Amino acid sequence: MIKSDYDNDSYNKLRDEILNYISNQSSRNPKQKRRFRHMLKTEEMVKKTVDNLKGKFHIKENCIRLAALLHDITKDYPESKQRNILRQIKIPKEDIMIKGLWHAWTASEIARTKFKISNRYILDLIRFHPTGHKNFDLGGLIFFISDFCEETRTHTGVEEVRKLLAKDVKKAGILTIKFKTGYLINDNAYLHSRGINFYNRLIQEGVP
Repeated sequence: MIKSDYDNDSYNKLRDEILNYISNQSSRNPKQKRRFRHMLKTEEMVKKTVDNLKGKFHIKENCIRLAALLHDITKDYPESKQRNILRQIKIPKEDIMIKGLWHAWTASEIARTKFKISNRYILDLIRFHPTGHKNFDLGGLIFFISDFCEETRTHTGVEEVRKLLAKDVKKAGILTIKFKTGYLINDNAYLHSRGINFYNRLIQEGVP
């Protein structure tokens, strides 16, 4: 993964471009407007958590915030449009099996083609945000948790994760995986190996 962060000027310029695009898209569709709000609130939760750490760790904050603003940008695309984008890229067979993961790959592709993002760190955060990834660093873990518990979320476990996130990021990450896995098991849904490997790494080794 690329180690460098976006400088503030580059970040602010690209952020404005993304916000203008999403705002125009969501103005035509109430569902996309709610999705836009979620992405903004995910970015806010990332910033809040990074600020709470008070510079104790090296975190690529601007990269993570850009990923937050883009991670669900294609989630409301029709299935046909998702498929058209997927045909242009290579993704693992396991991800093809799970339609709920398609938007992560198509959002990453939109980030690359529409917004000219070539930073592998950002693209991987977007691609793997639903499941997490064993190679996620602390910033990736913060993003993963923030997507789950940003302030507009109301599902089971969200308050518990928010409280824990303010105290211990690793424990909050493990709890997030437990809740997300629980939802899937209750729905008799497939558990992706990437999420299982992410959980095992956190349990065994912690955050790199």
